[in-house]
Amino acid sequence: MAIGLLVSAFAQSEFQAVQFMPAFVLPQLLLCGLIWPREQMAGWLEKISNVLPMTYAVDALIQVRQYADLTATMWRDVAVVVGCILVALLLGAATLRRRTALTARQRGEMARTGRRPGNTDTRESILMAAREAFAERGFDATSIRQIAAGAGVDPALVHHYFGAKDQLFVAAMNLRSIPPSSYPR
Repeated sequence: MAIGLLVSAFAQSEFQAVQFMPAFVLPQLLLCGLIWPREQMAGWLEKISNVLPMTYAVDALIQVRQYADLTATMWRDVAVVVGCILVALLLGAATLRRRTALTARQRGEMARTGRRPGNTDTRESILMAAREAFAERGFDATSIRQIAAGAGVDPALVHHYFGAKDQLFVAAMNLRSIPPSSYPR
């Protein structure tokens, strides 16, 4: 797993990381002495197997199988394996890309709507959009989303300023002096 972390740091995608794994695992599996004895390998292959961590893991298991007591060779092999794991973990952690929070624009998403930058009168632009929408489509056919789109704001901002659609209608039509019971439906 530690070698997988190290290798994945150099991969551009998960698929590429999976492709890298056989390049690291297969040689160790073939050269560790598990399939055939290392003494029967060509000299240059035996030298390569001497630096692979899985070779030391197999040697430690052979020591456990052959001797009832724990041997110094077995402890050396275990120490080499643990050392390789720690080195691979440290190198993997050091090569990981640090990811910071991306803005919506960097992620390719639509930017958040709502309060606009600068000094604009959002309340007034919502009222103007509401007057136009109510005049064009009527009360029942007009939605808060349509009004928000016309004003260029988030629908939540319309609710923030005016509450429900009825209250927005009263504010847009300036009907404060007319009792609510006589509002059109």
